[in-house]
Amino acid sequence: MKILVSLIAFAISCFFSSSEYSDLTFLDKRIYHMGKIASYDTTFLKTIRFTNNSTEDLEILKVYKSCSCTDVKLSSKCLKPNEVGYVEITVNPLNSIGLQEITVHLIANTEIKDHVIRILFEVE
Repeated sequence: MKILVSLIAFAISCFFSSSEYSDLTFLDKRIYHMGKIASYDTTFLKTIRFTNNSTEDLEILKVYKSCSCTDVKLSSKCLKPNEVGYVEITVNPLNSIGLQEITVHLIANTEIKDHVIRILFEVE
């Protein structure tokens, strides 16, 4: 009988426990082709908006960037349900030449953890 009660209690706790993930949805495109940049010392900024389309809080746990020439700023590391946030990416391709690709990874408490933003450009 104790085993049956324990199994029922376990099943009820599993049923009512929250196993939902947050949902990060980008409102802007995540791949940008900037084209040719006339000078190697041109700095540019991209702002990409995203929203939390879930009933759970969205947390940005880590941010990785592929290049030291990139600065990344988040509007907030935590978004409430249906709240909109943004990431500002500033690129200064100093001393770069040719085709370049910058990636920014937002690691979040979502089912798919890694959300990638890509910026492609060519320095003349």
